[in-house]
Amino acid sequence: MDKGDLVEKYGEAWERSLVSMPASFRNEQRPTNPLLLAIPESFMEANVKILFFGQETNDWEGVFPHGEGIHHLIATYTNFYLNGLCFGYGGQFWNGISKLKQKFEAHLTPTGRTVSSLWNNLVKIGKYENRGLPSEEIMHWQDHWFDIIREEVILLRPDAAIFFTGPYYDRFIRRVFDDVYFERINERNERQLARVRSVHLPLKTIRTYHPNYLWRNDFYKYLDEIAIEIYC
Repeated sequence: MDKGDLVEKYGEAWERSLVSMPASFRNEQRPTNPLLLAIPESFMEANVKILFFGQETNDWEGVFPHGEGIHHLIATYTNFYLNGLCFGYGGQFWNGISKLKQKFEAHLTPTGRTVSSLWNNLVKIGKYENRGLPSEEIMHWQDHWFDIIREEVILLRPDAAIFFTGPYYDRFIRRVFDDVYFERINERNERQLARVRSVHLPLKTIRTYHPNYLWRNDFYKYLDEIAIEIYC
C-alpha cells in the first residue's frame, strides 16, 4: 500500500460515513470532520519515524461533512501539524509532544540519524464545537474509521509510537489492533505507563496518560522514562 492507496481508503470511509449518517446528527449531536493525515516524503525517508496519538479530534474544520471533502482535510493537517501551527495552539498535549520531539532530536541527530514525526488521534471524529469523547451513537457510526487507523500504521511503519490516551482508551486501541496486550515498563503500574504489543505496532510502542494528567504528576519524569524506552 502507498500514500495514494491510503487517500483512496479515506475516500471510501468518507462516503460510507455520508451514506450511514443518521438524520439526528443534523439537529442534535453533531460530529466534526475526521482527522486525515498528510504524509510527507521527509517522514517516509527519515531514519527514525515517530507516531504520536492523542485521544479524539475536537471540532476539526467544523461540522461533518466539510464541503471540500477529504483533500481539504489533508491540507488542513499539513498546515496545522506539519507547518507547526499546533505548537502555538497552547495546552499540555502539544507541550508534551514538543518536549519529546526536542529530546529525540537532541539525542538522535548528533548520531547522524534524521527524526520525523506525525500526529494522529485514536478517535478520528470528535464533537462539533465541543471537546471530549463523542456520544455512543457517534462512536458506533464512525466505527469503520478504526480500521483506517490500522491501515495508516501499516503504511507508515513507524519506529516508535506513543499513545497519550490513558487507560480508559485502551478499549479503542484493542478495537484497532485485535491482538494487542499491555506490559509494565518499570515500577509504575500498567495504567500509568505501559508497552503496547501487537504485530502491527513497532516494538517501541508506549501508552501513558494524556499530558494534562502528566503535567500534574511528574511531567518531566514521565517524559524522561518514555524517551529512555524509545532510545534503548
